[in-house]
Amino acid sequence: MEIPDHQTNPCAICLSGMGAGGGQATFTAECSHTFHSSCISASVCPLCSGPRHDLPFRRPTPPPPPPPPPLPPPPPPPPPRVRSRQAQPQCSFDDDEQVGPASGPPAGNGSPAAASNEAVVIKTRSEYPVIAMDLPSDNFAVLVHVQAPGMTDITAAGGDAPRTPVDLVTVLDVSHSMSGQKLTLLKQAMRFVIANLGPDDRLSVVSFNTKARRVTRLTRMSEAGKALSVSAVESLTADGCTDIAEGLRMAAMVLDQRRHRNAVSSVGLLSEGPDNYIMMRHQEYSGVQANDYEDLVPPTFARTGADGEWSASIHTFGFGNDHDATAMHVIAEATGGTFSFVENEAVIQDAFAQCIGGLLSVVVQEARIAVACVHPGVRVMSVKSGSYESRIDEDGRAATVWVGELYADEERRFLLILTVPRAEATDGDTTALLNVSFSCRDAATGMDVNVSAKDTLVARPEHAADAKRSVEVERERVRVDAAEDIAAARAAAERGEHQEAVAILKNRQRAVALSEAASDGDPVTMALEAELQEMRGRVSNRQSYALSGRAYMLAGISAHQQQRATSRQMNLVEEMSVESMAALAAAPPVKLASNEATLSYATPAMHAMLLRSRRAREASAEQGQQLQAEEEYTGSSEHGQQLRGARPPSFARTGFDGEWSAPIHTFGFGNDHDTAAMHAIADATGGMFSFIENEVVIQDAFAQCIGGLPSVVVQGACIAVACVHPGVRVMSVKSGSYKSRINEDGRAATVWVGELYAEEERRFLLSLAVPRAEATDGDAATLVKVVFSYRNAATGADVSVTTEDTVVARPEHAPNASERSVEVERERIRVEAAEDFTAARAAAERGDHREAVKILNNRQRAVALSQLSRDDDPVIMALEAELWGMCGRVANRQRYARSGPAYML
Repeated sequence: MEIPDHQTNPCAICLSGMGAGGGQATFTAECSHTFHSSCISASVCPLCSGPRHDLPFRRPTPPPPPPPPPLPPPPPPPPPRVRSRQAQPQCSFDDDEQVGPASGPPAGNGSPAAASNEAVVIKTRSEYPVIAMDLPSDNFAVLVHVQAPGMTDITAAGGDAPRTPVDLVTVLDVSHSMSGQKLTLLKQAMRFVIANLGPDDRLSVVSFNTKARRVTRLTRMSEAGKALSVSAVESLTADGCTDIAEGLRMAAMVLDQRRHRNAVSSVGLLSEGPDNYIMMRHQEYSGVQANDYEDLVPPTFARTGADGEWSASIHTFGFGNDHDATAMHVIAEATGGTFSFVENEAVIQDAFAQCIGGLLSVVVQEARIAVACVHPGVRVMSVKSGSYESRIDEDGRAATVWVGELYADEERRFLLILTVPRAEATDGDTTALLNVSFSCRDAATGMDVNVSAKDTLVARPEHAADAKRSVEVERERVRVDAAEDIAAARAAAERGEHQEAVAILKNRQRAVALSEAASDGDPVTMALEAELQEMRGRVSNRQSYALSGRAYMLAGISAHQQQRATSRQMNLVEEMSVESMAALAAAPPVKLASNEATLSYATPAMHAMLLRSRRAREASAEQGQQLQAEEEYTGSSEHGQQLRGARPPSFARTGFDGEWSAPIHTFGFGNDHDTAAMHAIADATGGMFSFIENEVVIQDAFAQCIGGLPSVVVQGACIAVACVHPGVRVMSVKSGSYKSRINEDGRAATVWVGELYAEEERRFLLSLAVPRAEATDGDAATLVKVVFSYRNAATGADVSVTTEDTVVARPEHAPNASERSVEVERERIRVEAAEDFTAARAAAERGDHREAVKILNNRQRAVALSQLSRDDDPVIMALEAELWGMCGRVANRQRYARSGPAYML
């Protein structure tokens, strides 16, 4: 017989049922215990004695009027690191559900809780295999490379196979700014997280706005636990301000007071807006330091790996452009977590998926690398360990790096900079530099593991002129140098020195492009180039830096310092095909295209979870539960061809031999318009096609267009070119969409320009055939004469202007150092880039997206290596940024269909 719920869950005071239909109001305390409102009046919970902040409303007997309160004393000056907020009540959270048997030692069948198929791998690599005997080195690099074991079945990260269970606390911002679509997407992401946790994982949901609330206790994700958690998440509403510290304090209480523990613990914090209490403190008091953000982190989470217990890490997610990126980064960095910038709200589920894909595959804990010098003259001068704590002994003879947790297949690389003395005759043919060992705790068994690498040796011949640098060491040097310059550029941007920040990133990008790794086509290095280029655009001015630059750079710094994937470039998940993601999820090593290599820190388990998220979102879209599914571009293309014929004849461009028609300027709004049709209409009439991706700026797009129309000063413009020297011929005219004609004999050419706005410029490249000079030609050759004719828009009068003849000197010898015209070089670069735009678009239209990316990457590299790029020519720098932007939009079918054609056209 099934027992009614109201009998199994009675009021703890009157012992009557709590079920529906009893006719009594109920009250749930912050400690999650439930009572009849009429039964409870004290200020503490009758069960756990936890004080209650919000008492249920009761109509008591009116008390006598209280005496007037005494005047408060004047407030003392605030201590330097105390947050101004109302204290939250303390509750007892020792009601966590008991952990499952899989969290203990391996079961009798020998299957560990986190099955791995191999051991930890540790190896070292010297910068050069040899050092000349008589040459000491004080900057010799040795790479220490550690790789965690893989998982027996990569689907274990999703709960389908034995693995180490997790205690996860999600701390969710439900302030007023999260209302609407944002809260809907957050709930969808949480449903995905809940669905992919295993029955031995435990989840507690904490929400925060003006105050924090534990929505669910630490509950095992059985079917019943999942249903309870989903119901709790669906009940969340958005209101109030943002108090991040209270959310984290509540999470700390959940983990501190739990009676049982799984082997892995972590916290995920998502916030969309700035912490209002930090903002109030900054406004109320002067002289507040940036490190006050550390006040947000409860002591429970302080990173103490060097000399104490390892705490649970907090992985933070900054959602949209209004969150406090600095605060979120400080929280993550202080606890050993990562900060992810979720710029596109549509991929918040993917950001969560990538993170839990790692958390559910932890195989190594409390990892530490110990380095000991072997040769008595060798010393460790520095350790490039990013945000991982490292220590060098005073005598330089030993060093330690504290690594912490590693996910399955995850890798860490650290550069050691050594001083190596000259070899003595008694040293023999080799010098033993280092002995490196790796110690950790196996997350599955709890057993201590120790692994040693082979001693690092270098040969010491008499001469070593042709020694080849290690590719692995070079790649890591390039990455470390880039990470340091990213931090330096961010510091410059924070000071308001945006041009300095751009210069730092540009110089580093050029150094990366000229490195041996880049010349060998290394995809990770090429991806680093793209990242630096992206950052240049985001730090170029105060507005762009405040909007997204700070968050993007901090997420990049977090990724490089932790050597762990973050979600700053989660748009790549949108660009990658399901097949590519499946290959990445299969097992390393996988050769990546340059655009996919930006996710190179992501492990196979992360990719597997991302693939699940991608498929889940696509299935949801097909059912109409998410955003409208993306349309195939090929379907609208045919419709666009039909609309080309819909253009009335009066708008036909007839500059060749008739009246000039009125141009049609078209505006494609959002991602659902017919790009082909809009572009065809504009192109056929001499108008411009504009792509308005952001609905907020539609007024600006109209303003820019009408700003030009009232300023028309030239109409019916035409350029006539005539060759002067009898041997000169016009071979081609680079005129873009402007119609041009070359006479059959090549002795003349015409370009029809049409209207020009005030101050507007046009540039056209003529390619000429110039014969060798004869003795009778003299010292110079006159190439062409150019005439510009038009109608004055104000008076209607015809005007004709003739330029000076184009003359070139013809000396007997022209030195190679003769300087090329900057104007001609700039236009040649622009024209070649425009031609590659067209070629890349054609490749994307054929479905050959890899070819499209290759075309744009090669052109971007050519532009970056030009002299004008080295001279920081603003037009060329903007062209580089445009090429990188196009690379992302043509990377695959989905991304191209959504915005690629519109952006490129």
